[in-house]
Amino acid sequence: MADGAKKDEEAQFSFPELDKGALRQDTRAFNQSPLDLQLCFSIISKLLLFISRGETFSKNEGTEIFFATTRLFENKDVALRRMVYLLLKELAPMADNVIVITSSLTKDMISNIDFYRANSLRVLCKISEAANLGQQIERPLKQALVAPEPYVTSSALVSAIHLFNSPQYIDVVKRCQPEILQNATKTKSVMNQYHALGLLHQLRRHDRLSVSKLVTEMTRSTIRSQYAHCLLIRFSCDVLLHEDDPMERAKYTDYLDSCLHDKSEMVVYEAARGIASLPGVTTKELNSAVSVLEMFLASNKATLRFAAIRTLNKIAMQHPNIVSATNKQMETLITDKNRSIATFAITTLLKTGSEGTVDQLMKQITQFLSDISDEFKIVVVDAIKLLSQKYKQKYKTLLNFLSSMLRDEGGEEYKKAIVDTILYIIHEAPESCETGLGILCEFIEDCEYTFLSTKILNLLGQQGPKTSKPEKYIRYIYNRVHLENAIVRASAVCALAKFGLEIESLRPSILVLLSRSLYDLNDEVRDRATFYLAILKSRGAGGENGTEGKGNSTAAQDLVFEDLPIPLDNLLNSLTAYISAGPSANPFNLNNVSLEVVAPPQVARKKPIGGRDQASAAHASDAPKGIIEHELALFAIPEFSKLGNIYKSSTKPIELTESQTEYVVTCIKHVFAKHIIFQFNVTNTLSSRILSNVSVKMEPANNASSRALKYQCTVPSSNIGANGSGVTYVLFEVVAPNGVGVGSWSNLLRFEGRDISEEEEEGEEDEFSLEDVDVGLGDYVKRGIGNMAMTDAKWKEEFERLGSEGEMLDRFSLSAVKTLEEAVRKILDLLGLGPVAGTEKVKSKSTRHELLLCGGFLGGVEVFARVRMRRDEGQGVMMEFVVRSEDKKISQMFASVFEN
Repeated sequence: MADGAKKDEEAQFSFPELDKGALRQDTRAFNQSPLDLQLCFSIISKLLLFISRGETFSKNEGTEIFFATTRLFENKDVALRRMVYLLLKELAPMADNVIVITSSLTKDMISNIDFYRANSLRVLCKISEAANLGQQIERPLKQALVAPEPYVTSSALVSAIHLFNSPQYIDVVKRCQPEILQNATKTKSVMNQYHALGLLHQLRRHDRLSVSKLVTEMTRSTIRSQYAHCLLIRFSCDVLLHEDDPMERAKYTDYLDSCLHDKSEMVVYEAARGIASLPGVTTKELNSAVSVLEMFLASNKATLRFAAIRTLNKIAMQHPNIVSATNKQMETLITDKNRSIATFAITTLLKTGSEGTVDQLMKQITQFLSDISDEFKIVVVDAIKLLSQKYKQKYKTLLNFLSSMLRDEGGEEYKKAIVDTILYIIHEAPESCETGLGILCEFIEDCEYTFLSTKILNLLGQQGPKTSKPEKYIRYIYNRVHLENAIVRASAVCALAKFGLEIESLRPSILVLLSRSLYDLNDEVRDRATFYLAILKSRGAGGENGTEGKGNSTAAQDLVFEDLPIPLDNLLNSLTAYISAGPSANPFNLNNVSLEVVAPPQVARKKPIGGRDQASAAHASDAPKGIIEHELALFAIPEFSKLGNIYKSSTKPIELTESQTEYVVTCIKHVFAKHIIFQFNVTNTLSSRILSNVSVKMEPANNASSRALKYQCTVPSSNIGANGSGVTYVLFEVVAPNGVGVGSWSNLLRFEGRDISEEEEEGEEDEFSLEDVDVGLGDYVKRGIGNMAMTDAKWKEEFERLGSEGEMLDRFSLSAVKTLEEAVRKILDLLGLGPVAGTEKVKSKSTRHELLLCGGFLGGVEVFARVRMRRDEGQGVMMEFVVRSEDKKISQMFASVFEN
């Protein structure tokens, strides 16, 4: 009976087929006398449903329906008037001349019926957005904001929120701040206080001092709305992020602590979550938040348990020891009926458990996995990946568990997550390589996913020859040649060839296996087999002829083992630039392609950078070859068109402001032979302000910096709109005697700003402080040597070739560095050289490490360096640094980096 009644109800109120033309005809019923109310309800419902489905009317159609609907104002039925208001709000953007209805709406706004007053204001604000009523809306809005009826005030606040999103009404809403503040502090309505507080923060969000005053005032007021309380907690946390005064910070943290004892569970959770998200939170503060969340774990409400365990999961990433106090309570959630809660519980336990509990947790997860979907299993796999970072020596336990997961049923995304985690463990813990390869070999025997099979075969080709018993992997690879599709067969041929090149004893067998693929049905497989057979045979023949074999061996190893050393995006962009520049007498040179993964330009401009006319783009044809996209933009500017090739650009933008400031600025450095261009990307986050003549003033921070670079010119950004972005440049000439200008420069953003409503007025000059920009030796160094794939053997060969004439050797102590991993990162940042053959990876629990480096210094000078490190308890990291180059002065510069 219930199902039948439900179907009848759905049939009564559903309109599966709605025709636009028929709906227009139906609106003629609005002119009938007497009026059929039920028919009007039905027509308006159909129109609203038609619009809600994403359908639209043309301007003429919308205007016709809009004015037909206005005839219904003559009827006093309250329910019909409600439907009329709803329809007029939806039709306002689609109709013309909607302003004529304002007289009827104004009449309703002074009615004694609250329902009329509230909804007429909503419609009037909607019409104002479409018809741009300007200041006419301000007076009725203010009157409604101070109305004694909460229903009317609520409509006014919500309407003000919508109006604030329209640039032409921002000032109107700002002038209503006293009335809005009154609603936030004195109203007894729960929703009104919530909306008023949210709107006040929107009005003041770009003024930190004003936001601080608002939060302080509200914390002293009576907060009746739990929703407003949650908003205030979020605003307090935001203020704390930028507050440095200890007294002020204590005031806000005390408020957050008091919220932990509120009677509303929503407020208590929001306070705990806010405290946990604060940077630099003390252990005492965090313990109080974790204690509250632990109580929620035992709640009979699933929403509370979910919120608490999810927050604890995030806290555990930074403070696992504090969260570990809740482990017993979290263990009870492993069997929770809500699988989202159970998944978060087990992943949090993985983060907080000690090394001794890993085995026990793995057993618990095994029982748990059979009841969850692939989506939640992937979350567990990700948690195991994090656990492998923390306890690298537990790789056997983790790999065995992942092996059992691979044998279970699951989709491609699930299997891919497991394979990626195994590859990560192999990469981070080299001693786990053979165990991991064995698991992957078993997996590809029954793997139905081509992408994963090719990925594993590539790994087997790279790592298999380096294992103690490489011959045991040949069977697994060769099985793929017979049992898989063409893509996998081609990958298997490549993997076999790598074994033949690396291991001489296996080469005859590999030649026999590859020769069988010469008759494969697929062209790609046959071509690869032919190619690799030729390489292997030439290597064998060359080996009998002495020196010739050595050259062939090196070439073959490059072709088979090494990936393309050039980033594909850089190669594509360089080729595109070369072709678009027109015919050239010089051939395309791969050595001109940057090896760095250069950050893309943040601004796509419709007109040339710096406000120049389109004629400036003609200079781009004179730009040097082998440059990428943003370099073309630089050479389109006349001041930069004759500087020559860019030697190096920053790999990622340098942040000079916080992301929450009014103006967000980042910097990219472009190094030329004798010049440096500082590219400043400026984003205006204000929706009501336009910037013009935007530039950055750079001043040397010390005398050494002033002697390093000499200012040449500034290219300003002519205009940055509201919520828009722009680029400005500063050009310096390198005047340092050694041709390498290093130092630090302070920066000041300068611009002329005006409000978006002041179209005819000139902007006022303003300034905004930025962080300093440093230029170091690493900015003049490219990682790698040209586009050569550098191996360990090649590095040693090149290092010996340079000899000791250009060598510098010194020993240093990095007392502030506590781990070898940190020392490696610091060295790479300082020198700018690239690591060779994976030597940037430090083995777990190792106290000694050797880092091999190479790179190209400004002008193409090759530089090779070796850093031998030893970690001593209490003394930091001791290191021996050896650098060789063709110019001993350059070697001295690299050695002097650590002296400073």
